[in-house]
Amino acid sequence: MNARIRQSVGRVRIRGHAVIAIAVALSAFVFPDVAQAHGRSTVVALDYVARPAASGEVAPGIRARVIDGDRKLELSVLPSREVVVRGYGEEPFLRFSALGVQVNVDSPTAIANRLVSGGAIAAVGSGAPARWKVLTKRHRLTWHDHRLGPRSGLRPGDGRVGEWAIPIVADGKPAAIQGGLWRATKPTVLPWLAIWLATVAAAGAVLRLGTSRMRRSTVYLAAVIAVGGLLLVSAGFAAATGRSRIVLWGELAFPAALAVAAGAAFFLRPRQRYIASAVVAGFAFAAALEDVSVFWHGFVVSSLPAQIARAGVATTLAAAAYAVAVVLADLMRDEPVRLRRPRPRPRLQPRLAIPKGKPR
Repeated sequence: MNARIRQSVGRVRIRGHAVIAIAVALSAFVFPDVAQAHGRSTVVALDYVARPAASGEVAPGIRARVIDGDRKLELSVLPSREVVVRGYGEEPFLRFSALGVQVNVDSPTAIANRLVSGGAIAAVGSGAPARWKVLTKRHRLTWHDHRLGPRSGLRPGDGRVGEWAIPIVADGKPAAIQGGLWRATKPTVLPWLAIWLATVAAAGAVLRLGTSRMRRSTVYLAAVIAVGGLLLVSAGFAAATGRSRIVLWGELAFPAALAVAAGAAFFLRPRQRYIASAVVAGFAFAAALEDVSVFWHGFVVSSLPAQIARAGVATTLAAAAYAVAVVLADLMRDEPVRLRRPRPRPRLQPRLAIPKGKPR
């Protein structure tokens, strides 16, 4: 019984490169947190976008712009002017002056936007005295303002669906930062679905009919396309209006590291190069997964045209998935099956029966 169990358990022996093949397949899914290091904490696509009126010119010496769609408002004020921004409850929220930018530490809006530390406090009225604290000596500040986003009562349809206004006091006179809210048309996913289906068909055809040389060449090409596509879309997101240099370098750090790894892989031996190309493609796939929202939302926050950005993400996903699928299937198909032979039983020597009796 024990011999039969040992024989059945030992029929297939997985060698080291099959373990590597499994790691190749899982690299796109097991390491998403590592792939997120390329800076996708920023929004890349939206259904609504807020835009200031009059190209952001609020008044002489006062300019406003919206960064990352409807997420943040940037206000720049000349040192010669004094501007007080009202909060959600009309309370004094921010003050721009020759000293820089100050925040009212008692403002519920400041606490909600985490510009000051503190818990929930009672609402501060518009006439309550403010306690100012210097945030920066610069004369420009960016903050998240919920008044820019969608809210109830918007007009139906696409295009301009509403307006927004943020009250300010400029040199003692009431004014407002005004603008409009636009809703985008939902994009279609049919062109990108066709690309992905074509990739699946190509991978199946190459695995079934292609030679070993063809499989290797196409995997190398797919890995290069995946890394190049990731670099392209990452550069577009990083160069979007209002992104800081820190965000820009954060967006490009991970794709650049993948490009270096892809270049280094071509100095390896053919077998190692084949597997390394799929590993690099797997990480590119995981990184591009962070950008799939461009297929569901109409506004793409990128310096590239929206369709170019979507095409870059779709191509990156397709090429990376092709490389991972082909290498995994190729390694698993070529995995040799090794049967463990049962130990031969010792042959018993025949014994002659000697009749008992008295010796003569």
